[in-house]
Amino acid sequence: MDGLRAAGVAVDEADTVIGTSAGALVGACMRTPAASIDVFTAVDRFRRVLGSGHAGALTALKSLMTNGGVEAVRDSTAQIVSEQNYLGVMAVLEGRPWPDGFRCVVTNVDTGEQEVLDRASGVDVHRAVTASCSVPLICPPITAGGRRWVDGGLEDMLNAGLAVGHDRVLVVSCYPLTRADPSNEAVLNGLDGLRATVGKVVTVEPGADLLALAGPDGINVLDGRLASAAYAAGRKTGAGQADRIAMVWARSGRSTPSRRR
Repeated sequence: MDGLRAAGVAVDEADTVIGTSAGALVGACMRTPAASIDVFTAVDRFRRVLGSGHAGALTALKSLMTNGGVEAVRDSTAQIVSEQNYLGVMAVLEGRPWPDGFRCVVTNVDTGEQEVLDRASGVDVHRAVTASCSVPLICPPITAGGRRWVDGGLEDMLNAGLAVGHDRVLVVSCYPLTRADPSNEAVLNGLDGLRATVGKVVTVEPGADLLALAGPDGINVLDGRLASAAYAAGRKTGAGQADRIAMVWARSGRSTPSRRR
């Protein structure tokens, strides 16, 4: 997003921001006064709490998704980080008011249903975003109001279909949106549905630099040591795609960025 801003794309004109997983943290920051949230503080805390266990846990998560599906992942009790420690990772949001026009996606552990949280949900933004970022087998379910939530991207990591009803939508993905990848089926179906009903939809996918950092099958995406390099790669991608995006992102009616982890 910073790369697009620097290139003159008015992404902050969006009246709604929908975030899933890490996109929920970025989305909350987008809708909060500039420079008041230090995302890198959260990333560094996550790195210290998680230690070196991220790669093995991600491999296990991919295997469980392949063999047991979303239900098996949702029902797993394995975790590296406790709920208290993980809420501490996201303490940059603690005590803050719910940002205007911000929504985040979570998965209800007990029902398996996807839920969209906003200011009217009665959940503070700290717990809501932490839940949306709670990757199973690594992070714990987050509790609020008698409900338990984990990552909102278990079935669809993009959730672009939630932006239906807006006139223009900017979709930001941290993974390639290729039809050759079977795990993208729900993601691409959601995008197809969005494009069928929304006149202006533009997508941003990771550039070569970011893909190289992510490693094979995205195995490094939780490695906090790569945060600064990933940020620089993201800015480069945004700047490189700014002209294409600006042609679509012309001010006209209701708009929303939808963010993938």
